[in-house]
Amino acid sequence: MPQDTAINPLMKSAVKVSATDSTETDYAYTFPGVFTSAYTTKTLGSCVVFNAQTAVINFVGVGSDGQTFNCTIWGKVPISDANGNLTSHFYLQPLGVANLTLGNAGAYAGSSAFSSSYLFADTIVWTPSTTATTPVGNYTDLCAGLGANTGTVSNGANTPATLILALAGQCVELIFDFKMVSATSANAFVQTGAV
Repeated sequence: MPQDTAINPLMKSAVKVSATDSTETDYAYTFPGVFTSAYTTKTLGSCVVFNAQTAVINFVGVGSDGQTFNCTIWGKVPISDANGNLTSHFYLQPLGVANLTLGNAGAYAGSSAFSSSYLFADTIVWTPSTTATTPVGNYTDLCAGLGANTGTVSNGANTPATLILALAGQCVELIFDFKMVSATSANAFVQTGAV
């Protein structure tokens, strides 16, 4: 996956989650979070996050100021055997849904990972998964139980908004399932590590 250090001055390095931007208009799962056959044909982004404590995510899209898209983020969580050793099995844990609005701030000059038509999302509304959300999940309970905080930096003033996702280290991979509302296409850039 392409890496770039000119994405955000606050990020040392980041990984683009998909080489191809998503243009999907519907999610790839059905209630209660089971992926359909479309999962194998959709453009889903992913980012390896093993051993990371947090993931810092910036979203970008193609469209115009004020256009929107959503992104459900899933964690691919490994399953351990009775002795605590990791197996080759895993389950998908829905972490939450980000509702995003594009601003008018474009890509940083000289950034090879960006299309010249990308705009940063300047507004993020993050809804962590609970027993009352779709898809159903326990991310909120997990964060509360471990004392972890997930937050957003989102002022809607045409500056890049950021999602800081706690407990990314429980996952070996994050999966990004985009859904266009009025934006044309979308992608995300992720930095992992202790933040």
